Amino acid sequence: TYIYNPIAVDIAPKADIKSKKIIAMGRLNAQKGFDLLIEAWTKLEPDFKDWEVNIFGEGLLKEQLQKQIDNKKLKKIYLRGYSKDVSKDMAESSIFVFSSRYEGFGLVLLEAQAIGLPCVSFNCKEGPAEIIDNGVNGFLVEPLNVDLLAEKMRALMENEELRKQFSKKSTKDLGRFERRRIMDKWDKLLSEI
Repeated sequence: TYIYNPIAVDIAPKADIKSKKIIAMGRLNAQKGFDLLIEAWTKLEPDFKDWEVNIFGEGLLKEQLQKQIDNKKLKKIYLRGYSKDVSKDMAESSIFVFSSRYEGFGLVLLEAQAIGLPCVSFNCKEGPAEIIDNGVNGFLVEPLNVDLLAEKMRALMENEELRKQFSKKSTKDLGRFERRRIMDKWDKLLSEI
């Protein structure tokens, strides 16, 4: 039997699609691929001086990632540390980027979609393809393809209408991850044992 983890936030789209903020969240380790996101941003920052990328999280690679940002002379990508209010930080953004090399299951993707954020994600094994409907509520990108990640980010950054369309469809399949449904599945499984 396979039972998903539930969404930890209410399914209530409130992302600011007009915002020129991109958000990413997770532990600052190799798995999460923030070095790849930084590399993708080097291809975008010169053309989008009024946009910024905010990476929330802490971890062992913080200094290394900051050095990468400094060495590339990037001015609009920030390591923000832990988020004090995930929902608020997501709601102030208009795009969520999921740059993981691999995942168990991307709960943060569910949270981003529950808030109405269009998502761009590497289609790593396990998770993203179960959450994102490619071209409908986000983009799935070939794993580790930094050029394609940047291209799909660019497509959303340049097109507010596309962000709106993706945002409207962001919650279309999330009902299956609601806490009550997940609890019902656990109750059923435990009663059958």
